[in-house]
Parts: sequence; C-alpha cells; structure tokens
Amino acid sequence: MVDWTSMQAALMAVFAEPVTVHTAAGPVVSIQGRFRAPWSGANLQGLPIERPGYEIYLPQSAWIASGGSEGDTVTVRSTLYDVIETSIDDSGMARLLLRAA
Repeated sequence: MVDWTSMQAALMAVFAEPVTVHTAAGPVVSIQGRFRAPWSGANLQGLPIERPGYEIYLPQSAWIASGGSEGDTVTVRSTLYDVIETSIDDSGMARLLLRAA
C-alpha cells in the first residue's frame, strides 16, 4: 500500500512555495503550497497528457484554518488567481483549481 501522506510531505518539502490566500471575510493568510501551471506532454508510453488548468495543493488543515473557499482569491508568484473549485483528498491535502483573475 502506498503511504500518500509521506509522499505528499516529501513533495511539499521540495516544491512548496508561498501562497497568499485572500478571503471574502478579509484576513490575508500565507500558506506553503505546491503550484502547478497548465502543461501538456507525453507519458512514458508516448501517449499525450494534458493538464489544462492552474492548480495548487495545500495542507488541508492550513486551507481550512485560512477560512478560504471557492470564490476567494490566491496570489502565487505575484499573480492573482480565482479559486473556482476545491477538493480534499485522503492524504490531507486540499486541491484548488484556479483561474487567472
């Protein structure tokens, strides 16, 4: 069985960067997250892979504590994004689907 929690922790240790969460309630919170920009390429078999949208992965506990929700905004690398969808996975991470604001 794969230990997803340990894998996510390792990915965050290497790839995390500052994310500023701007909530409708007003507080601005800084969280470490893993940002992924749109990408297309091929897998090992040569089949096409496409990730059409911006995403960020944050620790679930930090996302909940921030008070953030769909419709709020986040800043990553000096660019503002709208949070259009959120989901929580079994490894303790929150996935935010983003759109450039």
